[in-house]
Amino acid sequence: MPLPQRHRFPMQKYHILRSMVDENLLGRVTLESARLASRGELELGHSKEYVEKILAGSLTRREVQKMGFPWSTNLVSRARQSVGATLAATEIAKKEKVSISLAGGTHHARYERASGFCLFNDVAIATISELRTNSKSRVLVIDCDVHQGDGTAEILLECERAYTLSIHSARNFPHKKAHSDYDIELLDGTEDTEYLEKLSDGLSRVKDEFDPSLIFFNAGVDVHKNDRLGRLNLSTEGLRQRDAMVYNFARTCSASLIAVMGGGYGSSAVQIAGLHYQTVVEAYRSWKSINIDSESLAK
Repeated sequence: MPLPQRHRFPMQKYHILRSMVDENLLGRVTLESARLASRGELELGHSKEYVEKILAGSLTRREVQKMGFPWSTNLVSRARQSVGATLAATEIAKKEKVSISLAGGTHHARYERASGFCLFNDVAIATISELRTNSKSRVLVIDCDVHQGDGTAEILLECERAYTLSIHSARNFPHKKAHSDYDIELLDGTEDTEYLEKLSDGLSRVKDEFDPSLIFFNAGVDVHKNDRLGRLNLSTEGLRQRDAMVYNFARTCSASLIAVMGGGYGSSAVQIAGLHYQTVVEAYRSWKSINIDSESLAK
């Protein structure tokens, strides 16, 4: 079943973003196609019953409403591939220090239900996979999407070696918030200076409480002043400084970092993709600096 027009628009940004990376960074970065996450991988973060409902398309009308999209086989494949991309990016980051999924950040998906355009919680699944694979891993989730990472907080609540930080609009979706390990709630209209100060303070607090070996960064651009759903007022330069701050934090922790794209709902798909592309470019700058620093130390 084709998606109605109102649902197609958020999807367009991914194709445009991929084209931007192809045209401007190919040869300097490596692009890899993502596989579909397996049923067993999906069940790391979700109940078997819920995974079966999604795969079989046996959701109730109410459950489809919560999901936000009409069910289709294409939608399920896209969601599984998004999880597969984050899982693959995790393995790459452990070798290369920084990697990017050009999708991901579906942080509203809960253990037993879809929510807010999110079917499967890619970051929560990849976190649990990493914790089960490596007994020494300590995983930090830095969620900078304008909406609270409620599903991620819920799924990872009992994971002792995981820590969730969410900085988000206080009055935005979800109206009933979950409890992250640390939540920073922002008033409507928050601008660059206040946002960056509060994020910096939050990262300093995390550094005192938790020593991560791996960091997931939900780099949602729906905090931008032109976003239709955001309620915050960050500039394009403020977004760049936010990304640079998170990348620099990962470096000070000597942690590997995986960035996922998260939300973005501006009036132009090209503009949204451009903001996501800025996140990719800033990661590339960070990756280059890491290599330069490593070579200098070797000398």
